[in-house]
Amino acid sequence: MKETLISTKSLRIRRGCPNPKGAERTELYLLEGDAASGEVDLEIAPEFDLLSPRWQYNKRPFRLKILHYNDLHGHISRIRRASGNVPIFSKIVSYIRQTRAACAGNDYSAVLVVSGGDDIIGSPFDTLVGDCPENYNIHAGYHLYSEAGVDAGVLGNHEFDLGAKLLSHAIRTDTNFPILSANLKPTPELEGCYFPAAIFVVKGIRIGIIGLTTPSEIRSHRDSEVEIFDPITVVKGILPGVRSMSDIVVILSHLGRSLGSQTAPVRLAGDVELAESLPFGAVDLIIGAHTHDALNEGKLELNNVINGIPVVQAGYGGRYLGEVDIVIRDEPTVADVHLNFTAEMPVDEEFEREYIFPLFEKVRPMFNRKLGQVEDTWEVTRDACCDDCAFNESALHNFITDTMVSGCRMAGYDVDFAVLDSSALRAGLTPGAQLTYADWLRVLPYADTLVICRMTGVQVRDFINDNARRVDISGEPHRERGFLQFSKEVRYRIKINSKRSQIQAEDITIGGISIEESLDKTFNFACTSFFRGLAHVWEKQTLASLDLFLYRPKDEACFDSGLFVRDLTLARIEQYKGVTREGGALKDGRLIVF
Repeated sequence: MKETLISTKSLRIRRGCPNPKGAERTELYLLEGDAASGEVDLEIAPEFDLLSPRWQYNKRPFRLKILHYNDLHGHISRIRRASGNVPIFSKIVSYIRQTRAACAGNDYSAVLVVSGGDDIIGSPFDTLVGDCPENYNIHAGYHLYSEAGVDAGVLGNHEFDLGAKLLSHAIRTDTNFPILSANLKPTPELEGCYFPAAIFVVKGIRIGIIGLTTPSEIRSHRDSEVEIFDPITVVKGILPGVRSMSDIVVILSHLGRSLGSQTAPVRLAGDVELAESLPFGAVDLIIGAHTHDALNEGKLELNNVINGIPVVQAGYGGRYLGEVDIVIRDEPTVADVHLNFTAEMPVDEEFEREYIFPLFEKVRPMFNRKLGQVEDTWEVTRDACCDDCAFNESALHNFITDTMVSGCRMAGYDVDFAVLDSSALRAGLTPGAQLTYADWLRVLPYADTLVICRMTGVQVRDFINDNARRVDISGEPHRERGFLQFSKEVRYRIKINSKRSQIQAEDITIGGISIEESLDKTFNFACTSFFRGLAHVWEKQTLASLDLFLYRPKDEACFDSGLFVRDLTLARIEQYKGVTREGGALKDGRLIVF
């Protein structure tokens, strides 16, 4: 189809091609250009007929149903060694198809399906993307969403883990629906791959959808620099134009619920702060993501109506499919909100057989690949490495931090030590068991890279003392405070005190030399791109009472090496035939808590 372009001051509007398997009787109009840099003016060409309402209320209301999910992280199915493939997305597909069939041919109802982003990173299916366009196979999420009839998606932070060139290739190759983000500064690599907003005209109803991306956890990549603008400013700039063309306005947000969220870092604004900043009821719905919140499980809860705007979110990993009904009489009204538990849905056997199973067969050999043995010690279990490591030395963290140092040095980066969050490990291992790729993927599911930073000796001393004040104290419930484990070059002791502000680190040495003798020295160290990402809430609450050394790699003179932590650890596992004592999976007294 030949595209018609209309020039405006800031944006252009062009006719798009809706997903042919999406909402029936749909027209699609895309806003393209730079919506992130200042106010937006729109000039609507008469042939687009977007300013005039298409639908007239004649005593029978129109019901728009929006199905939404978010943060699937590639979990289109769960692969078990014993039971094989456990369906997830094909259950969602069954509900989508059933719901659409119920309103097929009905002039007064329609169904839109949207994804809230983070559609990759966290499952074996990620490997099908490859690491460059030349060895690209398939983006399992985008490919399956297209076949399932998804109408729109938004860019989450983990989409950028691929790098702009590979992300661009994935979008161009495997998406039949628009990808949105209004507050992403245009980059040459992604030109034409995403849009600030889209206008769907479904059976005469105009639905404007604005996409927003969080600036949190955006990993710099060697092939591009990504810049994310303040979502509040951007929405205030673009909203009047979208509102003038829409009967219903929805914000598809990957910002996170609020600045106070504890499950993922939120910067600048979350959905709550965004809603509070807008005029009362300025948009009809905010569909959220990023913080993995399961909101409004049974009905719309009052605390999720912010400034007259309902805020919804559907957990993560395909556990829920969110459902929102918007009824239009004279004005749109959110009539029903709830979450559907996907485990209770039937499997769409046809979709599973035709689309999921071929992908499962591609990843199964890699998933079951044997890497070696796990050391037969309790120290590698989840209890030890995830639950207890904020007040004790951790054997599995030692294995990874030492690998970070050796990996950096082999790549030519001169680092003195490495640090790793207590929250960086998402699972443990079974002592004495055979180790597979799937096992290690559960330990390190995300594509974190190594960031190289620099500190003076004085800063390192303050940094380690700050870390000591984040230790778990007996009798207190565990909270995510961002306690760090260090590589073997750093050794110190923590003297516990009932008053957290008086906890001190003692006998600090780096490379066998006392820190007091190295205060004028400059140290290079490695951390992950997700550095203390879950500690910000505790830091904010305790900043006034504790003398914290709040170090932010993204705010300092640091750079992303592009080295993936998971790749480095896999190489070490191969070298030492598993996660073994010989490879460093042991306690060596580098941390003593007394």
